[in-house]
Amino acid sequence: IYNPQADAFPSFAHRSTRLAKQASLLYTILYFQLDALRSDETKMRAIVDRFFSDNWMTDINAGVIVDLTIKWGHFGAAKGALENVLSVSRRRGLFASNHHSMKECSSELHGYLSHGDLTDKFILAHKNGLLGCARKSNVALRWSILHRNSSVASGDSSPRARINTSSSRTNNDIPATALVGGALDVEVLQLLLLTAHFEEKAKAGFYRLIQSKADAWRDSRSNVASKLSELSKYF
Repeated sequence: IYNPQADAFPSFAHRSTRLAKQASLLYTILYFQLDALRSDETKMRAIVDRFFSDNWMTDINAGVIVDLTIKWGHFGAAKGALENVLSVSRRRGLFASNHHSMKECSSELHGYLSHGDLTDKFILAHKNGLLGCARKSNVALRWSILHRNSSVASGDSSPRARINTSSSRTNNDIPATALVGGALDVEVLQLLLLTAHFEEKAKAGFYRLIQSKADAWRDSRSNVASKLSELSKYF
C-alpha cells in the first residue's frame, strides 16, 4: 500500500495518485467510524486535506467508483470538509487544469515517439524525462477517467444531478466535462493510445539496457584496465 506507490509517484504534485490505495481503504474504514463522518470536523478536515484535496471520485474495488460529494452528502463533518476545499469553481478549475496537463503530455509523447525506436544512448541521456512523461500521462489519464461522470457541471451533488450530467452527452454529443473545461472522450482515448505506445517502446528499451548491463560493464572494465596499463608505462 505504501512503498510501491511512493516509488512510482515520488513527486508531490502526484500525491493524490500515490495515496489512492490508502484513500480507497480509508473510505471503506470510515463507515465503521460513523461518528467521525457525522461530527468530527477536525479529523475529516485532516483526511480530506491529505487524500481528497484535488479529487472527489475514488475507486474502491474492481472498477467500483464512488462520488464522495454524493456518498458523504448526508454526513455533516465529511460534507463540510469536502465543501471547504472542493467548491464548484475549484472543481471546474481542476477539470481545466487536467485538460491542460493532458495536452502537455500529448505534445511530449509525440516528441519522444517522433524519434522512432528509442536507442540505448537516447534512453540513458533522457531517462528522467521519459519516466516523468509516463508518470504525468498516467496521472492525467487516471484523473480524467475517474471524474468523467461527476456532477461538476451543475454544482449539485445529488444523484439526480449526476444522472442529468451523464445524460447531457446527447446534447450535440458534447460531454458535460467538456462544458467546464474538461477533455473530450476522443482526447482521452488518443492520450491513452499514445501512452500505451510510448510505454511499450520505453519498456523494450529499458529491458534491453538491463539485459546488456553485464556485457557493457565487462567491456568498460576491460577498456579502463587497458588504458591504465598503457598509462603505467610512462611512469
